[in-house]
Parts: sequence; structure tokens; C-alpha cells
Amino acid sequence: MNKLSLLAILLTLIACGKSPEKPADGFGGELKDISAQAGISFHHDAGENGSYFIPEQVGSGVALFDADNDGDIDIYLVNARSHDGSQPPGQWSRNQFFRQEGEGRFVNATAESGLGDQGFGMGAAAGDYDNDGDLDLYLTNYDEDQLFQNQGDGTFRNVTTEAGIRNPRWGCSATFIDYDRDGFLDIFVANYLQIDSTITCTDRSGRPEYCGPDFQPAAPDVLFRNNGDGTFSDVSFASRIGLTERRGLGVVAADFNFDGYPDLYVANDGDENTLWINRKDGSFVDQGLPMGVAVNRLGAREAGMGIAIGDVSGRLTQDILVTHLEGESNTLYLNQGLMGFEDASQKADLERMELLSYTGFGVGLADLNLDANLDLVIGNGRVKRLPGVYETGEKFWSGYAEPNLVFEGLGGGRFRNVSAAFPEYSAPVETSRGLAFADIDNDGDIDFLVSNCGGPARLYRNDLQRKGNWVMLTLYDPALKRVVNNSRVLLSAGGKKMSAEVIPGYSYLSSNDHRVHFGLGEIQSIDKITVTWLGGAVEDFTELAVNRHLTLEKGKGKAVETP
Repeated sequence: MNKLSLLAILLTLIACGKSPEKPADGFGGELKDISAQAGISFHHDAGENGSYFIPEQVGSGVALFDADNDGDIDIYLVNARSHDGSQPPGQWSRNQFFRQEGEGRFVNATAESGLGDQGFGMGAAAGDYDNDGDLDLYLTNYDEDQLFQNQGDGTFRNVTTEAGIRNPRWGCSATFIDYDRDGFLDIFVANYLQIDSTITCTDRSGRPEYCGPDFQPAAPDVLFRNNGDGTFSDVSFASRIGLTERRGLGVVAADFNFDGYPDLYVANDGDENTLWINRKDGSFVDQGLPMGVAVNRLGAREAGMGIAIGDVSGRLTQDILVTHLEGESNTLYLNQGLMGFEDASQKADLERMELLSYTGFGVGLADLNLDANLDLVIGNGRVKRLPGVYETGEKFWSGYAEPNLVFEGLGGGRFRNVSAAFPEYSAPVETSRGLAFADIDNDGDIDFLVSNCGGPARLYRNDLQRKGNWVMLTLYDPALKRVVNNSRVLLSAGGKKMSAEVIPGYSYLSSNDHRVHFGLGEIQSIDKITVTWLGGAVEDFTELAVNRHLTLEKGKGKAVETP
């Protein structure tokens, strides 16, 4: 084991204050790295070549989605590539698609899938933009973004040009959103920087180093409106989104002001975060500052990377957590309803000194042990070299590597660092970026996959001891032939209520399970589930079994077990 590996483990133990052999209370079991046995063999090519080209260190994301409609989750891993002209295009690295064959086994189906793009890849978003019953894929690149249409059998066709998609800027996270509620999914892309290649940077010792975002001008984000005929129109300026230039990295679409229209929250790197409130007329207005999510509780701008969303407070609203740079906390904004948000990071115990030494990117809130409290998983990786470490060649990224973190949700917006109990996830010395969540093996708990800059992708199976029951829901509209993003779920059981929203696009550069998952704790039966469909229709569903994957079909009022 090298010195950096020992340092990473030591930092993890200090942060948690526990031995890695001693399980945390309420968290027996393991988060098991099953990459090899599952057939996931992928090593990210960041394209590093000594030029310290900024996109190299931003990393790439992952999409977890059912590409072939067979009921299980497939994996799409985004890659970067050489960018200095030293390799001909035929030798550039490709994105990789792994199709699940059942029972947790995957095969590399890149060649037949049509998804082996060779751009300088960043992020991916999955959504059924043509309402034909299968999930399509939007890919962000440092160069031109790409749109892939699902052919209905898990193979894809590049339709970027004919669909009218053109984003020549540096796209990072993207999400599908039906912002005008016309039944067709639109596309939002968080753009990052406009790179001036003549600018170079060094570390304190005068050695070459990646420039920070302040050295480059910001790029405006972009919004594509779905015309309903397979084409899109760029409405960035008409919507007013394109009038603002900030350094966007993460994005999530949700109804933050409870008016039935989805809004957009963007995590910006060093700029105020943007909360685009949907004005219902095709335009948006930034309400980040008045709603309390633009800066932290001290009024400081932070280096926003990834976004997690979920009801951690138990108030039946969607709270927000944003990951940040070393020296900044991972900031938790608790939803106060129409009064906006409160920075509750300190109350959540996320501002402890030992946690400020990490730089967080991918992030998610999921009930890992099914106790009815959302837990927190973060993928970390530095953007400046660890002091005293200067590696080249295959060890280049070891200078940026950090351990990852796991927090137990205690309810009421509070967390406890339990990272040291899960060494397979928290101890590896890697530079983590994308992090995506899904029930990979359909056993009722949430698994996840992390992508590492210049390193391997790792698939983690949730083998934690269960503290309760669960239910997973697919919210399906037969008229649209698809899951309805941003529909809201209110679950009632034994006098207790729980809430969630259909939000597949979150974390960092990544796309997640389209199903809604609830850990139920001691709840043995569900009284009813109330769905507020995007568009305003409200519908109650009954005859609900626990420990099942259920489909809630609009207009039926009765749940059926998902085949």
C-alpha cells in the first residue's frame, strides 16, 4: 500500500472516529464493490498530457437507466479522450454501455448500442423525449453535445443534427424537464466555462497546475424546447436563462415553489447558485438570493459541484444539499415552504472541521438501510494537488485522490459520519466525480456507481442490514407512454406521511433511477399514496403492498406490481 493510500484511510478514520472493522450503529453490513463480478470493466481516460487542460480534471459522469425496457438497470459510462492531436480520431477513447443480462451480470454492448461516442465526454441525462415508451439519452461534451434516440430495443441512433440540438459551449450536467407542461420533455444544460487556452497556472511551488474557474469567463446555460415533432428549439434567451453567465456544474429540476410547474436549481462554481423559478409563460426568473439558496448562511459564494435532493427534514418538502470545494462545507438547505430555504449545515453536523478537508462532487440522498431516514453518500476528489505530492504518468491522479464519505441520516435534517464502517467505498485512493443511484438488482434497496477521473468505475451493491420495509414506485402516464418527471408523491401509513418527487436528474454529471424509492422503517402496510401529476391532476392509489416494485398508472387509482 502506498503512502497516499495510508493517508486516505487515516483521514477517513479521523473524520469518523471509528475503526473500519467496527460497524456503525444501525449500519451493519457492507457497501460491496461488485464491479469485477458484475462484469464492469471501465477505466476513465481523462486525456491528461501535461498541458493541464481544465476539462481533464472535471471528470465524467454516468447514467443508470433501463435502456432496453426489460425491467433492469443498464449502465452508461461517459469517457473523455486525447485532445492534443497526438492520437488520430480512430484511437480516441469511447463512452461505454453495459447492458444488464439479469442477476446483476453485465455485458459490454457498446458496439451494438450505438452509444460509443468519442467526444470529450462530460455528463449524461436519460429521458423519453419522443414519448414512445423508451428512454433516450442526452450527452454533454466539452465540444458538441449529442442526442441519442432509443430505437426501442436498447440500440440508439444519433439524431443531434436532425433534432436541432447545438450546444457549442462546454456542457456539464443536463436534465430533462417539461417546463411548459405540454407533455414533451425539454432539455436544460448547465454550461461551465469559456476556456482561454493562453492562460496557464501554477501551484505555490511554481509547478504546472489546473487553473481555477476564476481564471476563465463563465458560459450561459442553455434550454432547448421540445417542439413535439422530434425537433428542439433553443429558447435560452426567450426564457431569460441565457441572459445570465455563471459557471454551472450541477443541476436539478423540481417544483420548489409548489405552483405545479417545475423549476431549475443550478450549482455554480464560485458564483451564486441560481434558482430559476418557472413563471408559467415560458420564462424564468432567478430567485436564488431571496429564497436563500444562492449563498451560504454567511453570505459567501461557494464552489458548487453536485446536488442531492430529498426530504431530510420530514416536512414533506424537497431539501437541497450541494457539494463544495475543500475548505467549504457541503451545504444543506432545508426547505421552509413558501419562505424559502435555511442553510442548516451546522445543525446537520456537516461543518465539522475534519470534513472541510474534502472536495465533494457526486452526491445523493437515499435510504440505504430502510429505516425511513435519508442517508447521504458523497464522492470526493481534489482539484488542486495534495501538498507534497507530484505524480506523473499512471499515478498522475493520485495527487488529487481522496476517500469518499457516507453519512447516516438521523432524521430531522441531521447526519452522522459513518464512513469508516464502509472501507470498500471510503478507503480507495481515487479522484471521484460522477455518482449515480438505482436499485441495480431489484431487491428493494438503493445501490450506486461512482466514476473516477483517470481511474476505474466502481459499482457498489447495497448489502446493509435492513431496518425496515420498502416500496419502489414507477409513476406512468399511458397517454404519454412514459414516467412523468416532477410528479409528487405523498405516502400515508399509520398516521405517518412521507414525500418524494420523480427526479432522475441530480448528483454531478449523472442520471439516476426513474423510480421513486421509500424506506419505510417499521411501517407494515400503506394506507394510500396520493400522486400530484405534473399538470395538476391529483389521484389516490390504494391496495398497496410493501416490499414491492409497484407501477402507479395515471387514471387507474390502483397500483399493480411491476413485472
